[in-house]
Amino acid sequence: MRRPGLAAAGLALAGFVLACGGGEEEPRSQTTPMGQSRARGATGAGANQPPVIERVSLEPVDPPAGSEVRATVRVSDPEGDAVHLAYAWRLDGERLPGDGPAVRLVHAAKGQQLELRVTPSDASGVGEAVFERALVGNQRPELLGLAVDPPAEVARGASVLVSPHAQDADGDPLEFSYQWKVNGRGVAGSGPKLSTEGLRRGDEIRVVVIASDGDSQSARLESAPVRVGNSPPQIVSSPGSHFEGGVFRYALEARDPDGDRGLRFRLLSGPEGMTVEPVLGEIRWKPRRGQAGTHGVDVVVEDPSGGAGAQKFEVTVREVEAEQTPAEQTPAAQEE
Repeated sequence: MRRPGLAAAGLALAGFVLACGGGEEEPRSQTTPMGQSRARGATGAGANQPPVIERVSLEPVDPPAGSEVRATVRVSDPEGDAVHLAYAWRLDGERLPGDGPAVRLVHAAKGQQLELRVTPSDASGVGEAVFERALVGNQRPELLGLAVDPPAEVARGASVLVSPHAQDADGDPLEFSYQWKVNGRGVAGSGPKLSTEGLRRGDEIRVVVIASDGDSQSARLESAPVRVGNSPPQIVSSPGSHFEGGVFRYALEARDPDGDRGLRFRLLSGPEGMTVEPVLGEIRWKPRRGQAGTHGVDVVVEDPSGGAGAQKFEVTVREVEAEQTPAEQTPAAQEE
């Protein structure tokens, strides 16, 4: 016998049903053939003996809500008479509609107690009823989907985050387990986030997620692949104040996380007359008369895969006079 459940709920009957007699609370019955009836006397040793139920079992043993529960009954009759079986189902003590050997737990809840009473009878008598009980069991959680950010490509050094979407029909709180894979092989990391530090461009990342309600686990769900993409180069130098002979000079220095070679520099915006050498990255500018003031400069470095890193700074020229010598000019540069 299993522990009692919670609130009662109605169930829908599934199964084959035949008519039988009985009072208001007695169910209709199913006939189990036991052979031809024998002639018997009315009294004494030849009197009819009622049928006997040897065993009743329910399948499944711990039926989840929404499932069908079916009874299997083993019965015998001393005279070999045809036997009628009457089924009565209850949920947490409340009588359920239907009188067949199977029911479907449409509105049941986890932890409720399902009880079946089976009563045997033949044409001349009623045997002893037998009871069998089961608890409404746990329903398995379901993973509906995985949201991965970024969804398709991640820059090396950034992180990949997965957000599972799941439901539990019993309303149980859920916990998730994560297994990360890189190029099909498991890697360290059991949380919803994986850092791509140490990975290389082109590596493929996947994650397998399982939801658990403490009693049961969902099916495994694997994400779509996320590829480690190109990492853009970065300008790591600072402009400073490099005026020599009235000419501003700044040698750009850049690094590429992927180790790409063949970086190229471009001047996106700057004062008139400013130039940048595309391979060496040297910026050169000689202010002319009338260019005193502060000038914004925007320069970019690009790798062969299309990655780009930019730097913005300002160059300030206080005064440019035609008769001044280079040493008398007072420009300055400042990075934004």
